[in-house]
Amino acid sequence: MRDSGHSLLEVIVVVSIIGVVAAAAAPQYTRTVENAKADQAIETLRSLWGAQRIYRLENGAFADSLKALYAVGLIDRIALKPGGPFTYELTGSNDAFLAEAERTGSQWNGSFTIDEEGTLGGWLQNAGGERVTP
Repeated sequence: MRDSGHSLLEVIVVVSIIGVVAAAAAPQYTRTVENAKADQAIETLRSLWGAQRIYRLENGAFADSLKALYAVGLIDRIALKPGGPFTYELTGSNDAFLAEAERTGSQWNGSFTIDEEGTLGGWLQNAGGERVTP
């Protein structure tokens, strides 16, 4: 008559299988998380692009800083707040601007940009050479 418990060998096999599946899934999980953060940064850049268009309609020129957009209520503090996964910067003149979201505090590095035409650019890359593009 056999005991109703599991043998040590059965437990080792199950734990090994779980370990192999987890090891295979971990890189995909981190890439998916990074894609989500990149999507959020791109949406913030698109919001800045829209805010710049409104600012130009009202003032005849693009804003030269994020603080200028914030001062007139066109953006919230999220773009000004340090400590997130991205830092945002805006440079502008009468006829042109470039907004940038730079990745910080991660094994991923790089940045995304958007200009006055709404053209997105840039990429993020990790040490393994994987890239995230807009």
